[in-house]
Amino acid sequence: MNEGVDSQAGSGQTGQRSRGDIADFVEEVLEMLSDARDGGQEELSRLRERVQDGAQRLKASAYERQQQVRAAAGKAAEHADEYAHDNPWQVAAIAGAVGLLLGVLIARR
Repeated sequence: MNEGVDSQAGSGQTGQRSRGDIADFVEEVLEMLSDARDGGQEELSRLRERVQDGAQRLKASAYERQQQVRAAAGKAAEHADEYAHDNPWQVAAIAGAVGLLLGVLIARR
C-alpha cells in the first residue's frame, strides 16, 4: 500500500519538474529573441536552430515523464486489482455503499 503513496508523490515531483523545464525553455527563448533583435539573418538562423533543439529536448522530456506516469498508473491498477482479489467482500460492500449514496443523492433532486 505504501508503494502507491510513494508513486503518487513521485508523480507530483514529475509535474513540478515538467513545469520547470517549460519555464526554463520559455525563458531561454525570450532571451534569445532579445539577443536576436540586434543581429541579422545569421543570428535568426542560429536562433531558429536553438529553439528547435530546445523544443526537441522538451518533447523528449515530456515523453519520458509520460512513460513514468504510465508506469505509476499501471502499478496503482495492479495494486487495486490485487486488493479486489484479496478482499472481494469488502470491495462489494464499498461499491454497494457508494451506489446507495449516489441513489439517495439522485433521489433528493
